[in-house]
Amino acid sequence: MRTVSVVLSALILGIVLVLPVNRILTFTPASTEHLIVLEKESGKSGYRVVYDYYYVYAERQGKTERLQVSKSAYQNIKIGGTVEVRRWESILGFDYWTAVAGDS
Repeated sequence: MRTVSVVLSALILGIVLVLPVNRILTFTPASTEHLIVLEKESGKSGYRVVYDYYYVYAERQGKTERLQVSKSAYQNIKIGGTVEVRRWESILGFDYWTAVAGDS
């Protein structure tokens, strides 16, 4: 049982450390893409702590991606318009992105 708890602890610690290390090991500048917005979604989530969420769905390389955006960006983005996405690639191979703004 102790071995299982050590392995699980190491796995959780590894996952928690990968995200900040991934950002630290990003040396290339962000690439900017303009994706067409197919759909928007907003609502409330959570049980004890309720928070608002805002998503837009956009097509990228033939796939539909769900992008989380801020409330102000959500209000400015129109279905059929575009959303500007900045994407970074680290040397670990994990991309991360930020949806910046929408164009009409």
